[in-house]
Amino acid sequence: MFQYDGRCPARRSHLALEKYRKDRPHLYNEGGLLPTNGEEWWRIRQALQRPLNISKSFENFHPSFGEIATEFVDSINRTSDDFVEDLKRYFLEITGFFTLDTRLGAMKRRQHGSRFHSVKTNKIAVLKETLRLNPVSVGIGRICQTSDAVFSGYSVPKGTVLRWMDKNQNYHPYLVLPFGFGPRMCIGRRIAEMSILHLLIELLKKYEIKLKDPKLELGCISYLINSPDKPLQLELKRV
Repeated sequence: MFQYDGRCPARRSHLALEKYRKDRPHLYNEGGLLPTNGEEWWRIRQALQRPLNISKSFENFHPSFGEIATEFVDSINRTSDDFVEDLKRYFLEITGFFTLDTRLGAMKRRQHGSRFHSVKTNKIAVLKETLRLNPVSVGIGRICQTSDAVFSGYSVPKGTVLRWMDKNQNYHPYLVLPFGFGPRMCIGRRIAEMSILHLLIELLKKYEIKLKDPKLELGCISYLINSPDKPLQLELKRV
């Protein structure tokens, strides 16, 4: 499917958001990167993707991201009434530092030495499995961009919305792609993965983490991204 994407992969998952923005020209001057398709999407994407997807530029952020993660872990209470709200402060600080090169002060500042410059494979595996079970968002399906696409012997008309699901037990690695793939892959993938991994490392170095209520069953509410349907209440035990 992805080999037929072309330069401007198209999808329909967030067209309501595009309409919302375009109906309010006094607030927004365009549909935005997420819902837009075609040449307008490519124009926005080009302006953003180079600084966000160069590997070497991300290597320079590892020490600072590690410092922010350490600061966050040191600042949180051992019992959290809603850990999601705590995480929002952490990611606000990460985003401000990455985009503005400025610490916003969303958390109490402390001085720390250098931290991890790489992460172990098992940490990455935990992240990937978590995103498989609890995807961040919807919208990695595609609209067929060509009139000669053939899948398993079937000719697929141009403009068809595509999603795949193989009944074979040997699942293909492309079956679950929380950040998408190809030209339309999530533009913030690297910063998201790096900030999550640094936080995971710092938390597990210092705390044993469990739910405040072991019987709590969390569901999901789909906004622009997926969120828990109840406050995420955790207990952190120092190790």
